[in-house]
Amino acid sequence: MNQRISGFEQKHLHDAARLLAYMQEPLPGGAALTYEQGEQGIRESLKQEQASGYALIESGELVGFLIAVIEKDEVWGRTGWVRSGSWAVAPGHEGHLSALYAAAASRWVGDGVLSHCIEVTAGNPALLEALYDLGFGREQVYGYLSLEGQLPEWVRDPRYTVRRSVPEDQPQVAGFSRIIAGYQTRSPVFALAPEAYLKALDEGFSLLTVDPDAELFVIEDETGEIPGIIVYDVHPRHGSQTLEGSVELVICAVMEASRGKGIGRQLVTESLQTYQDAGSRMVITDWRSANPLSSRFWKSMGFIPYRYRMLRRIDHASSV
Repeated sequence: MNQRISGFEQKHLHDAARLLAYMQEPLPGGAALTYEQGEQGIRESLKQEQASGYALIESGELVGFLIAVIEKDEVWGRTGWVRSGSWAVAPGHEGHLSALYAAAASRWVGDGVLSHCIEVTAGNPALLEALYDLGFGREQVYGYLSLEGQLPEWVRDPRYTVRRSVPEDQPQVAGFSRIIAGYQTRSPVFALAPEAYLKALDEGFSLLTVDPDAELFVIEDETGEIPGIIVYDVHPRHGSQTLEGSVELVICAVMEASRGKGIGRQLVTESLQTYQDAGSRMVITDWRSANPLSSRFWKSMGFIPYRYRMLRRIDHASSV
């Protein structure tokens, strides 16, 4: 078998876009990725700072490609990323993903980048197996729920009202800024939550009721207390695709003392009813795989995984 890894070049673009359009599975109710969208997404990936492209050539034909990017963040440091829409392999060649990753990882580790993330479709067991073999674990789950049928069943508690937020809610809304991050620092998640990240959350939540890009709902009890909030984005994306007729559930938080009472279920379902009545076809959200509360809750609400963020951390001792 005549197989080799080379740098990604302009001449590979057409076949890479074709592979990507073939591999990217459309979400229910969403349009399939077109060749033009795939090509545009690859071009955008290659334009990013510190992007490097790799092509897998077999018998003169492109059977896989990968665009690797090093992303810098003041809080999280440097991470090696392969985003959805930035890589693909031909059917039957899933096992050769290791050669593409090895090329990217060699540069990353050489530059001291030890956290590696790859986004992968949830519907391809062969690709997932290839990533598990490389030492990746599933960190984040992205799921969808169709709004074209009946919403999940719930028992409405008349003591609580779900409504859109108003500016007067801001003092209570600000109190939710660290609830999710605080929970996820505990066992078994052990997520990082640097103080700089927490301060950024505080700042964002302090303006949430007047944020023009956020659609915020609250659940309020008879005394005016707000035990839960939920935030939506009405312009979500799936890889390089804009999901027309869909909404993204960005934040959902319930005060710890109010959990287990059906408040979260009522908040999600009644707020989604608003978008269903307006003609939205689907809602997407994401959650940390190791978080037992969110994993159980979103699955119980009927959300189906469509993409995973896979993570591998290289031990510092093995990189020197």
